[in-house]
Amino acid sequence: MAIFGISIHAYSELKYNRVYTYPQWAIVLGWMVASSSIFMVPTVAVISTLRGTGSLKERLKHLLLPRLKDHQITPNDLRKPINDELLMNDHMNEPLYNHMNEPLNDHINEPLNDHMNEHINEPLNDHMNEPLNDHMNEHIIEPLNDHMNEPLNDHMNEHIIEPLNDHMNEPWNGHVIYEVDTQETEIIELMKV
Repeated sequence: MAIFGISIHAYSELKYNRVYTYPQWAIVLGWMVASSSIFMVPTVAVISTLRGTGSLKERLKHLLLPRLKDHQITPNDLRKPINDELLMNDHMNEPLYNHMNEPLNDHINEPLNDHMNEHINEPLNDHMNEPLNDHMNEHIIEPLNDHMNEPLNDHMNEHIIEPLNDHMNEPWNGHVIYEVDTQETEIIELMKV
Protein backbone atom coordinates (compact mmCIF):
# COMPACT_ATOMS: atom_id res chain seq x y z
CA MET A 1 0.00 0.00 0.00
CA ALA A 2 2.89 2.34 0.80
CA ILE A 3 4.50 1.74 -2.61
CA PHE A 4 1.18 2.55 -4.29
CA GLY A 5 1.00 5.79 -2.29
CA ILE A 6 4.57 6.70 -3.29
CA SER A 7 3.71 5.99 -6.94
CA ILE A 8 0.75 8.38 -6.76
CA HIS A 9 2.85 11.06 -5.09
CA ALA A 10 5.79 10.78 -7.53
CA TYR A 11 3.61 10.54 -10.67
CA SER A 12 4.57 12.65 -13.67
CA GLU A 13 3.14 12.63 -17.18
CA LEU A 14 4.46 9.73 -19.22
CA LYS A 15 6.20 10.36 -22.52
CA TYR A 16 7.79 8.02 -25.04
CA ASN A 17 11.18 9.27 -26.30
CA ARG A 18 10.30 12.67 -24.81
CA VAL A 19 8.08 13.33 -27.83
CA TYR A 20 4.99 11.12 -27.77
CA THR A 21 2.51 11.70 -24.94
CA TYR A 22 0.33 8.75 -24.03
CA PRO A 23 -3.44 9.22 -24.39
CA GLN A 24 -5.55 9.71 -21.29
CA TRP A 25 -7.33 6.33 -21.64
CA ALA A 26 -3.94 4.51 -21.50
CA ILE A 27 -2.94 6.34 -18.32
CA VAL A 28 -6.30 5.54 -16.67
CA LEU A 29 -6.01 1.89 -17.71
CA GLY A 30 -2.51 1.70 -16.17
CA TRP A 31 -3.71 3.13 -12.85
CA MET A 32 -6.66 0.72 -12.84
CA VAL A 33 -4.39 -2.29 -13.30
CA ALA A 34 -1.99 -1.04 -10.60
CA SER A 35 -4.80 -0.40 -8.11
CA SER A 36 -6.66 -3.66 -8.80
CA SER A 37 -4.02 -5.74 -7.03
CA ILE A 38 -4.24 -3.50 -3.96
CA PHE A 39 -8.01 -3.29 -3.66
CA MET A 40 -8.75 -6.99 -4.25
CA VAL A 41 -7.81 -8.18 -0.74
CA PRO A 42 -10.09 -5.71 1.11
CA THR A 43 -12.88 -6.32 -1.43
CA VAL A 44 -12.80 -10.09 -0.89
CA ALA A 45 -12.70 -9.56 2.89
CA VAL A 46 -15.82 -7.33 2.79
CA ILE A 47 -17.69 -9.79 0.54
CA SER A 48 -16.78 -12.74 2.82
CA THR A 49 -17.92 -10.78 5.89
CA LEU A 50 -21.28 -9.94 4.31
CA ARG A 51 -21.87 -13.55 3.15
CA GLY A 52 -21.10 -15.16 6.53
CA THR A 53 -23.62 -16.40 9.10
CA GLY A 54 -24.07 -15.10 12.63
CA SER A 55 -23.62 -11.63 14.06
CA LEU A 56 -21.11 -9.18 12.63
CA LYS A 57 -18.73 -9.83 15.55
CA GLU A 58 -18.87 -13.61 14.97
CA ARG A 59 -18.29 -13.20 11.23
CA LEU A 60 -15.24 -10.96 11.78
CA LYS A 61 -13.84 -13.38 14.38
CA HIS A 62 -14.38 -16.29 11.99
CA LEU A 63 -12.58 -14.46 9.16
CA LEU A 64 -9.63 -13.38 11.31
CA LEU A 65 -8.90 -16.83 12.80
CA PRO A 66 -6.61 -19.07 10.76
CA ARG A 67 -8.33 -22.17 9.40
CA LEU A 68 -6.78 -25.50 8.49
CA LYS A 69 -7.93 -27.55 5.52
CA ASP A 70 -9.55 -30.92 6.29
CA HIS A 71 -6.40 -32.89 5.43
CA GLN A 72 -4.31 -30.68 7.75
CA ILE A 73 -6.40 -31.21 10.90
CA THR A 74 -5.03 -33.58 13.55
CA PRO A 75 -6.93 -34.91 16.60
CA ASN A 76 -5.02 -32.47 18.82
CA ASP A 77 -6.40 -29.55 16.79
CA LEU A 78 -9.98 -30.60 17.57
CA ARG A 79 -9.49 -30.29 21.35
CA LYS A 80 -10.55 -26.97 22.82
CA PRO A 81 -8.63 -25.68 25.84
CA ILE A 82 -10.69 -24.68 28.86
CA ASN A 83 -8.46 -21.82 29.84
CA ASP A 84 -5.30 -20.36 28.29
CA GLU A 85 -3.58 -20.14 31.69
CA LEU A 86 -4.43 -23.77 32.47
CA LEU A 87 -3.16 -24.81 29.06
CA MET A 88 0.15 -23.02 29.59
CA ASN A 89 0.66 -24.54 33.04
CA ASP A 90 -0.30 -28.00 31.77
CA HIS A 91 2.36 -27.92 29.07
CA MET A 92 4.98 -26.48 31.39
CA ASN A 93 4.52 -29.26 33.98
CA GLU A 94 4.51 -32.06 31.42
CA PRO A 95 7.87 -33.79 30.88
CA LEU A 96 9.30 -33.63 27.39
CA TYR A 97 10.12 -37.33 27.04
CA ASN A 98 6.42 -38.37 27.14
CA HIS A 99 6.03 -37.47 23.47
CA MET A 100 9.07 -39.46 22.44
CA ASN A 101 7.33 -42.82 22.90
CA GLU A 102 4.35 -41.90 20.72
CA PRO A 103 4.45 -43.28 17.15
CA LEU A 104 5.17 -40.65 14.54
CA ASN A 105 2.59 -41.86 12.07
CA ASP A 106 -0.34 -44.16 12.84
CA HIS A 107 -1.51 -44.34 9.22
CA ILE A 108 1.11 -46.80 7.95
CA ASN A 109 -0.54 -50.23 7.95
CA GLU A 110 1.88 -52.33 5.93
CA PRO A 111 5.36 -53.03 7.23
CA LEU A 112 8.03 -50.99 5.55
CA ASN A 113 10.56 -53.84 5.52
CA ASP A 114 8.39 -55.97 3.18
CA HIS A 115 8.01 -53.08 0.77
CA MET A 116 11.74 -52.36 0.83
CA ASN A 117 12.63 -56.01 0.27
CA GLU A 118 10.23 -56.35 -2.65
CA HIS A 119 11.11 -53.16 -4.54
CA ILE A 120 14.66 -52.29 -3.54
CA ASN A 121 16.68 -55.10 -1.97
CA GLU A 122 15.59 -58.00 -4.21
CA PRO A 123 16.23 -56.21 -7.53
CA LEU A 124 19.58 -55.03 -6.20
CA ASN A 125 20.50 -58.55 -5.08
CA ASP A 126 19.63 -59.92 -8.52
CA HIS A 127 22.16 -57.60 -10.12
CA MET A 128 24.71 -58.17 -7.40
CA ASN A 129 24.81 -61.91 -8.22
CA GLU A 130 25.86 -61.26 -11.80
CA PRO A 131 29.63 -61.50 -12.10
CA LEU A 132 31.05 -58.08 -12.74
CA ASN A 133 34.35 -59.46 -14.00
CA ASP A 134 32.67 -61.22 -16.95
CA HIS A 135 30.90 -58.03 -17.94
CA MET A 136 34.09 -55.98 -17.65
CA ASN A 137 36.09 -58.56 -19.60
CA GLU A 138 33.55 -58.73 -22.40
CA HIS A 139 32.88 -55.02 -22.89
CA ILE A 140 35.99 -53.20 -21.69
CA ILE A 141 39.13 -55.27 -21.35
CA GLU A 142 38.84 -57.50 -24.46
CA PRO A 143 38.27 -54.58 -26.87
CA LEU A 144 41.22 -52.77 -25.31
CA ASN A 145 43.40 -55.85 -25.64
CA ASP A 146 42.44 -56.20 -29.30
CA HIS A 147 43.78 -52.73 -30.01
CA MET A 148 46.82 -53.25 -27.82
CA ASN A 149 47.88 -56.25 -29.91
CA GLU A 150 48.05 -54.20 -33.08
CA PRO A 151 51.62 -53.11 -33.69
CA LEU A 152 51.84 -49.41 -33.05
CA ASN A 153 55.27 -49.11 -34.63
CA ASP A 154 53.99 -50.22 -38.06
CA HIS A 155 51.21 -47.66 -37.92
CA MET A 156 53.59 -44.89 -36.84
CA ASN A 157 56.13 -45.84 -39.50
CA GLU A 158 53.56 -45.86 -42.27
CA HIS A 159 51.67 -42.66 -41.46
CA ILE A 160 54.06 -40.44 -39.54
CA ILE A 161 57.74 -41.31 -39.79
CA GLU A 162 58.00 -42.26 -43.50
CA PRO A 163 56.27 -39.06 -44.75
CA LEU A 164 58.54 -37.03 -42.49
CA ASN A 165 61.64 -38.84 -43.77
CA ASP A 166 60.59 -38.21 -47.38
CA HIS A 167 60.54 -34.48 -46.75
CA MET A 168 63.69 -34.55 -44.67
CA ASN A 169 65.72 -35.95 -47.60
CA GLU A 170 64.79 -33.06 -49.91
CA PRO A 171 67.32 -30.23 -49.91
CA TRP A 172 65.99 -27.02 -48.45
CA ASN A 173 66.85 -23.93 -50.42
CA GLY A 174 65.13 -21.28 -48.37
CA HIS A 175 61.86 -21.56 -50.26
CA VAL A 176 58.51 -22.83 -49.03
CA ILE A 177 56.52 -24.65 -51.67
CA TYR A 178 52.74 -24.36 -51.73
CA GLU A 179 50.97 -26.68 -54.12
CA VAL A 180 47.41 -25.83 -55.14
CA ASP A 181 45.43 -28.25 -57.32
CA THR A 182 42.87 -26.80 -59.71
CA GLN A 183 40.81 -28.50 -62.40
CA GLU A 184 42.82 -27.08 -65.29
CA THR A 185 46.42 -26.90 -64.12
CA GLU A 186 48.61 -27.42 -61.13
CA ILE A 187 50.00 -24.13 -59.87
CA ILE A 188 53.19 -24.04 -57.87
CA GLU A 189 53.91 -20.80 -56.17
CA LEU A 190 57.27 -20.19 -54.65
CA MET A 191 57.56 -17.72 -51.87
CA LYS A 192 60.68 -16.44 -50.21
CA VAL A 193 60.72 -17.03 -46.48
